[in-house]
Amino acid sequence: MELESTRMELSEDDPTDPSDSEDSNMGISETHWPSDPSEVKRRLYAYIAHEQETLAELLSELESEVQTSSENIIVERIKRCFRCIDDIIQYATQFLRQARLIEIRDFIGFYYEIENDAKQATRQALTVLSTLRRGNLPRLASSVKELVKELDDIRILVSKKTLEQVEETLQEYGTRRAYTLRQIERLFP
Repeated sequence: MELESTRMELSEDDPTDPSDSEDSNMGISETHWPSDPSEVKRRLYAYIAHEQETLAELLSELESEVQTSSENIIVERIKRCFRCIDDIIQYATQFLRQARLIEIRDFIGFYYEIENDAKQATRQALTVLSTLRRGNLPRLASSVKELVKELDDIRILVSKKTLEQVEETLQEYGTRRAYTLRQIERLFP
């Protein structure tokens, strides 16, 4: 049940290591990236869209069941949301590596839909957070508050228009993520 144990496992692993993605249905690895720039970008969008769909489903389940589900089920869904975020960061990091390898020069940002999906996920998580606070579940509300912060980081990432901005955002995310992990450790001692 401990959210902290999963987050700690994730923190010990390299979030960009493709072998660490246990939940990924996409089967991504560094060797599966194509060398054609348009195919690399298309694949990144597909990977992120897939994880955003999974996030939307999980958050919808949380929204509809947060008042009736057991704490264990809620915690498991929250952990799965964090894993989706980790996968998105992993995909973006691998994309950045591949973009450098094949010298992509025409990256002009992510699709508008990806940014809209990121905003929607944040709104859904805020709804769950509000419900948890009303339901007197402060410990779970705190973990969802951290989830909201990380979802906002994803929104910021997918709003970037250049590879340099994506790289800078990923570096900043790494710094903030260390803080988030410490916060979660305090929530689930």
